[in-house]
Amino acid sequence: MSTSTRLGRQLEAPAPTWNKSAAVVVVGGGAAGLSAALPLAAARIPVVLVCRSTLLDTATARSTSRGIGWRNPPTSDQLASAGDGLADPAAAGRLIEQAPELLNWLDALAHQISSVEQDPRQPLGMTMQRTLASVARVQELLPAGTLTIDTHSRAVDVLTDESGHVAGLRVSRGDGTIGDYRAGTVVLATGGAARLWTHTTAPTLANGDGLAMALR
Repeated sequence: MSTSTRLGRQLEAPAPTWNKSAAVVVVGGGAAGLSAALPLAAARIPVVLVCRSTLLDTATARSTSRGIGWRNPPTSDQLASAGDGLADPAAAGRLIEQAPELLNWLDALAHQISSVEQDPRQPLGMTMQRTLASVARVQELLPAGTLTIDTHSRAVDVLTDESGHVAGLRVSRGDGTIGDYRAGTVVLATGGAARLWTHTTAPTLANGDGLAMALR
């Protein structure tokens, strides 16, 4: 079945020069992307993680938030109030339910990777990112590993088939080459668009690419 980006809405790019296949393509190398890719790889599902920079140059790595506070998450009403009433109730409920489980999972991963030094002075975001990145690199090197990490690659757009269903991802690599990952599932875990604000601690790459792809 042929694939193409949605006409008239995609970013302009030269024709692809390479083509690879995977079951799932995850866009974003931060905590969200790695947390999506690692369980898939552990389940022997072929997954490609596309990261625009390195695994240690992400919004997660730069975060100074008190994520540890989510071990005792707020109530639905408190979260709705903090979001000025704009929070999606279903999404908020999942966040409240799953945040403590995610932190426990991260703790378990950290204990498995002896090379990850737990420096109490290090911001939680960097600790989380280093833990996940270390596990991902180990997973990638396994003889029967199903995880491929493609750093310094920018997602151009989601590919769709003739019926309009997701069929993969077009990627622009740091060397200037354009290629396609053919996959039936694409996970957009690119974070937000905080770099669009004048004053922000977000990395320069947090410019809303993933949100734009989702809208298209």
